[in-house]
Amino acid sequence: MKAVIITGISSGLGRSLFRILSDSGLKVVGISRRFLPEQTEKAQRSGGRIVLLEANLAATWQIPGIPRLRLTLDQLGCADLVFISNAGTIQPISATGHADPVAIRDAMAVNMLAPMLLVRELCEH
Repeated sequence: MKAVIITGISSGLGRSLFRILSDSGLKVVGISRRFLPEQTEKAQRSGGRIVLLEANLAATWQIPGIPRLRLTLDQLGCADLVFISNAGTIQPISATGHADPVAIRDAMAVNMLAPMLLVRELCEH
């Protein structure tokens, strides 16, 4: 059975994609810093078909060890994976030369490094 992994599911497009895909009967793994109450309830009622993994993708050093990612994929029996890298940020927004270096680092981590590291992790699975 196909499984979908979606990052950034607590708002916007990711929230809508999570709702649609989890309602479709697919196995879904949501990765996000936080989850909405309805997402948590849906996962609890899913019988293990929907799994939520908490992770801050700006903390790229955590990605290879995202709690339960490999174990979750093994338990779901996923031979066919779809990865939707939805998490992202547009911060920092400022004049060139005035942006906070930490905000720049976090934006690069979420928008570029995290998707690359997650794909690497998934390819090793």
